[in-house]
Amino acid sequence: MLNGVSDRLKAKGIQLHVTERFRERMVDEGYDASEACGAWPLCKAIRHVEVYVAEKLVAEEIKEGEAVTVDADSDVKCCDFLWIIDNL
Repeated sequence: MLNGVSDRLKAKGIQLHVTERFRERMVDEGYDASEACGAWPLCKAIRHVEVYVAEKLVAEEIKEGEAVTVDADSDVKCCDFLWIIDNL
């Protein structure tokens, strides 16, 4: 699912970088069998990435040739992110 987001951004000349901390948090918190939620937390986290990037694209805060780095804040759940926009 996150690869789809990355592929759509590549088509616009924008790179998506995901930190190891974010990936680990997604693995740890992305699936909840005990509450019968399945992979819903994972889908929700990825949706947050999509919405954030879409808002930044519309506002022209992310442009072609730039990169977006997604990182998870160490003190919160995976759906709360530390966002960093880097120029390449």
